[in-house]
Amino acid sequence: MKSSFIRVLCGLLLFIPALLSAQTEYLVKINPADGSFIKIDSIPGVKWILSNPEYAALDYNAQRYTFCGRYATPGNHLFTLDAITAQVLHAPPFPVLADAQDNVMNLHYDQLSGLLYGLHWDHSENREYLVQVHPVNGNFTLIDSIPGVKMIISTAFNSAQHRYIVHGLDASGQGKLYSVDVNTGTVVSSPAFPQLTPPNKITHLIYNNTLTTLYGLLWNHTEQREYLVRVDVQTGAHTLIDSISGLAGIPMGVDNVTLDEIQGRCIVGGLSHQGQNRLYTIDLSTGAVLHAPLFPGLTPPDNVIKMRAGLSNGDIVALHWESKTASGVSLEESATQNAPLRVFPNPYNGQAIVQLDKEHAEIYFSIYNAAGEEVHSGKRQHVAQIVLDRRLSAGVYFIRVWAAGRELGTQKLIAE
Repeated sequence: MKSSFIRVLCGLLLFIPALLSAQTEYLVKINPADGSFIKIDSIPGVKWILSNPEYAALDYNAQRYTFCGRYATPGNHLFTLDAITAQVLHAPPFPVLADAQDNVMNLHYDQLSGLLYGLHWDHSENREYLVQVHPVNGNFTLIDSIPGVKMIISTAFNSAQHRYIVHGLDASGQGKLYSVDVNTGTVVSSPAFPQLTPPNKITHLIYNNTLTTLYGLLWNHTEQREYLVRVDVQTGAHTLIDSISGLAGIPMGVDNVTLDEIQGRCIVGGLSHQGQNRLYTIDLSTGAVLHAPLFPGLTPPDNVIKMRAGLSNGDIVALHWESKTASGVSLEESATQNAPLRVFPNPYNGQAIVQLDKEHAEIYFSIYNAAGEEVHSGKRQHVAQIVLDRRLSAGVYFIRVWAAGRELGTQKLIAE
């Protein structure tokens, strides 16, 4: 069975849920200098966004923003919006598959042809295919299989040469960097990648078509530091540009790493060493951090995700979930209303147990500080309780738990 690193982390069915009918998803544009954002317009009826990275793509020239999400009713849809007005252009069911273990994900537009591509996992064949996705009707066309790929780590797209780039693992666990011609499905190159000793790793690949250069983020475990690197697609070798000052990690599932080719900058939504969510703007040539404002400055579950740069007007667009209701339920109020979750001991000093209502096949949880900033998240399988063994700075926190696409509850957690 296929086991993708990204899918394991984020889950095939991890959604950003709509808990109350008044909640709304918006398309927004972001100012990276100060971390502010402006609503373009609401997206009627959208209640969930699939949180897997690369389930969203931006067509620079046609100014289309495409993402996978849901209405309140079951079934995923492929939403394509006008990136300037937020008008919904298409929203067909997607993907339509006979086997629930199949999928289509990792979407990228070819910026020259305007065609949309992705990866299709065929469970019965135990094989990954490169496909062309049709955003108008949600159908997809097989191009060819990618021999040997058994796990997907990250992907990027080289529009200049019409090549889909895959960082994946083969059946032996060997990491490779596959470059695939989208017209023929031919694997042009597949060097070993990354050439690092675990747990060091390279993630979040992004391709600059203007400079015909592949970039990535390298995590140096010893230094506990993220680096911006250039990657040679032919050989798999990488070159350090510089460490990203202040960046301590990148949260799972939000997909806020993008490339502004016009300005020659990489923009990363990540955590600082102080546990703050910030928006880092990084010069591609030097690795210098140009801006790092607090971002998005919201109280969970409100968020800004799926950030994409590249529009000719310079705008950076993203999806913003707003949970504002007439009653204005806060984390504090939500915690007092969700008795089914119990935390003990509480206060705690280094270890606590969160007791759930029953055993769940798969749960996800996030811990937020009193300012509403996410400081930790995780996933557990086949559990009726969560053992927290993460030491937090003294203060008040909130733990929120989800299972099967719904919130189980929120509880206050006091760290001594």
